Order: sequence, then structure tokens, then C-alpha cells
Amino acid sequence: MLKISEKLSAISSLGLDDKIVEKLKISGISSTKELCKTSKKTLKKLNFSVKDVNYIEVKLQLLGLDLSRK
Repeated sequence: MLKISEKLSAISSLGLDDKIVEKLKISGISSTKELCKTSKKTLKKLNFSVKDVNYIEVKLQLLGLDLSRK
């Protein structure tokens, strides 16, 4: 099991596709902590597809984390 500090590290540690990681970084989201503060609605506004948003959400949930509900 990952420690909290490992969970909140760089986005690349989530095992997401490289294209999604690059798009997140371009959007100013460079850590898992920042990603968890982001909502599905915000990701959709940043032009992520519904499929990408769901993929990101599942990857976070596998670590016991989630996107913001706001």
C-alpha cells in the first residue's frame, strides 16, 4: 500500500497515459494533490473527454483517492 506522501506526488506516478499526463501538465495540474482538488466539470472544461475523465477517476480511486465533488 502506498503512503500518503507517495499518493500525493507527481501525476506521472498514477500510471495514466502519457497524452493525458501532458495535457494535465499543460493545464497547470502537476501533482496528484492538485488533481484531487479538480472536479469532473473542470476537467471537461479543459477539453478532456468523458472517457478520459472516467479513466482518471478510476486511477485515483484505485489509490483510495477521488476527484473533487464541487
